[in-house]
Amino acid sequence: MALRVTALTPCFAAQVDGVDIARAVDDEQRAGHLVEHAAQRERLRFLERLGLVARLGIEDIAALEDLTRCMGEAERNRNDKFFEALLATNVTFRRASGAIVDKETFLAGLRNPANTYETLESRDIAVQRYKGLGVVTLLVQARGMREGKPFEGVFRNVRIFLQEPDNDPLWQLHSWFNVRVP
Repeated sequence: MALRVTALTPCFAAQVDGVDIARAVDDEQRAGHLVEHAAQRERLRFLERLGLVARLGIEDIAALEDLTRCMGEAERNRNDKFFEALLATNVTFRRASGAIVDKETFLAGLRNPANTYETLESRDIAVQRYKGLGVVTLLVQARGMREGKPFEGVFRNVRIFLQEPDNDPLWQLHSWFNVRVP
């Protein structure tokens, strides 16, 4: 049986075959069926691929890995709504240039039509999770335009997330450090 995904935004699907996924998974989780049966484990893997794990907090490390991949996709596609939800109000972002920016400055740069990506690929993702805290390191290969000027390089990223149950997504990005790899 093929599943049809609707209402898809980068890494988050609202419905599959007309069923509200978040509600269905929450109902299954409360009923205790989510991982007891092979079919349910397969459904969990499917939901992980959709990025809903981060929202539901089912598996923290997988959620942070998925969220990290989704960040690359959202940045490449200039999805400011994704980052408005993900970035903590007081996030601190260090650009590879050394500039320190806040949430509004980051979002303004994301929306700027002079800033584009031809390539943006995440690799070597490593997650360390502590109770309510996640530290993600990765390399990002990027090529594109910044303020209309071409750029290219590999960048080491260190991202610090805090788990905030009252927010969606559950993991909120509080600190993002970027440095060019020589």
